[in-house]
Amino acid sequence: MKKKNFYGLWVAALLMMAGGCSEELDGGDDINDRIDGKGEEAYVAVTISSPTTKALTKADRPTGGEDGDEFNGGTSDERKIHDVTVILYGNADGESLNSVTDWNQTVTAEKKIVAVGYHKLDNPEIAHPGGNNHSSVTVKIKSLIPNSLIDKEFGLICVANIGEQLQKAISGESGKKIETVGQLGDYLVGSKIEDITGDAKDRFVMSTHTMSIDGLGTSKVSISTGNNETNPAVTTAFIERLAAKIEVKKTGGDDGYTITDTGKEDGNEIGKVFLKNFTIVNQLQAGTYLLKRVTGIMNELNTSNDNDTYIGDETSTPSGLATNFVIDPWTRGKTGFFNMITRAQDEYNITAGETEYKILYKNSFTNQKVQDASDKLYGDFFKDNGNYHSIVNVEPVYTMENTTSKANQQNGYSTGAIFEGVYVPKSWYMVSGNEYKYPLVNNDGYKTGTPADYYVYNNKIYKDLWTVFADWFYANLENVLDEGEEKDDAYKNFMEKIAGKGLEQTDKDEVKAIVESDPTGYLQATFSQTIKFSDYEKKLDEIGPTLYENGISAYPDGKNYYKYWIRHSNNDDPDVMGVMEFAIVRNNIYDLTVTKVSGMGESPFKPTDPENPDEGQDHYISVEIYVKDWVVRDNGNIEL
Repeated sequence: MKKKNFYGLWVAALLMMAGGCSEELDGGDDINDRIDGKGEEAYVAVTISSPTTKALTKADRPTGGEDGDEFNGGTSDERKIHDVTVILYGNADGESLNSVTDWNQTVTAEKKIVAVGYHKLDNPEIAHPGGNNHSSVTVKIKSLIPNSLIDKEFGLICVANIGEQLQKAISGESGKKIETVGQLGDYLVGSKIEDITGDAKDRFVMSTHTMSIDGLGTSKVSISTGNNETNPAVTTAFIERLAAKIEVKKTGGDDGYTITDTGKEDGNEIGKVFLKNFTIVNQLQAGTYLLKRVTGIMNELNTSNDNDTYIGDETSTPSGLATNFVIDPWTRGKTGFFNMITRAQDEYNITAGETEYKILYKNSFTNQKVQDASDKLYGDFFKDNGNYHSIVNVEPVYTMENTTSKANQQNGYSTGAIFEGVYVPKSWYMVSGNEYKYPLVNNDGYKTGTPADYYVYNNKIYKDLWTVFADWFYANLENVLDEGEEKDDAYKNFMEKIAGKGLEQTDKDEVKAIVESDPTGYLQATFSQTIKFSDYEKKLDEIGPTLYENGISAYPDGKNYYKYWIRHSNNDDPDVMGVMEFAIVRNNIYDLTVTKVSGMGESPFKPTDPENPDEGQDHYISVEIYVKDWVVRDNGNIEL
């Protein structure tokens, strides 16, 4: 078992006098029992630290379960504490939790919240991984029940960097009131990703993820009348970020990744790929649970939440295969339909609700409005400058938890990376000479890696659409020739006209029998208007999707696209979906390192298909993924 590295909040719980007295307590003037009926007021002194003997929540690899593959302390901005909210809870009646043997088992829906406090730091504190550096914060807490907190034992949940919104929701200052641990666990944080990272990515919302760690302490508070500022009740709170982090980088390939005809190093060189940009698709953004939620051990997700657990651990087999599911607010609503997504419960555990698919995700893989009707193409992801990133010196991408059942690990739901590269062929077919022949010739721009348009049809690379048409037209021309008519002469005559002003009506009548089978669509176009081929080819943005449907992949400027679906737990079976195989979980770093590109990618005119399964698809990127105090998950090598 590897060591876990915990972000910790060492909490010193200190109840101090705020005025008033209580006759049943010795030294009762240490507590304000607030005869106005608003409950006691007290203070909790919170000491922020980061012990390193156990880990936070944190995919060939990644490994399933709670520990992932390794750990990473992250940046100082990712460890900043700007404010702290402290929540105390008792049993269902708000009374003391007695004779508890496992405090994680006390975090259940019926438990009553008895007190809450909030404190904003004048200057942010930074939790230092691997050390015991700390500073204390005193949080004023307020009892929410009429009976006293003294001489009772309560559980403590800590939240950092959420601002005052949670404290107000618990105290009833913002409408509906959060009164139980269940309602707290169902509280949705954020309606966009920046809500859980901060606009400057230095205000990461964090919450308790375990109540106890052997050798470090337990998140419980036992308060006595003898407590004062110099003699606080001491407890411990362990928190983790609600956000997940995706890092993308590449190794090698500065002079292009060499492509061979076999995909292996000993093959014949046929081209090079230069990776340029990437984008992350299906970033869930419509809200995440305040407290992490997992199911019991199961091989497939059920529809009932009866066995769901707050702040539970991910579990795995001894070999590292995941055996339970992490639940996001929409997990059970991702059923293969991409219109409306059903949310199990709203933020106060009252009613079910629906969210539009297009709102659920930032940069969704499909923007379809109805089932089976997508109009998004691969190239669309790279039209908005703010939507994609250079693969060189790139900043990390943060996102919310995103999980599904095994059966619905589909391209329309799972978070993935699409890489944009430029493929430069070593040779291609090109029309040359006044006989309009199309031999295989060397690409003059190959050595310099110069990007250029090209087309692929029947597994052959053509310099332009004109050459694709020439090859197809010559092969099919004999179907319209008169008996005894010489094919090469007729071919040359037609091609001269098509390259010039376009076909005349008599020419159109002659080729009418093969018009519908023309994969370039030129003959169909020239039947409605007289147009020369070069002008037709300039309309690539318009005709590209139709070309793709006809079996011609167009690559303007040589741009290729490679998709990779991010793994959380690899079952090492390319044909069978595993539990939590394709998923994003809070406080994990998914470190994608491209180590190899072994083939040509997709055309920008290929339409997305949200129903495609994540498993078993061809992909050619070799990526090592690490889920990171942050926890790391290693996806092994990704080949594009």
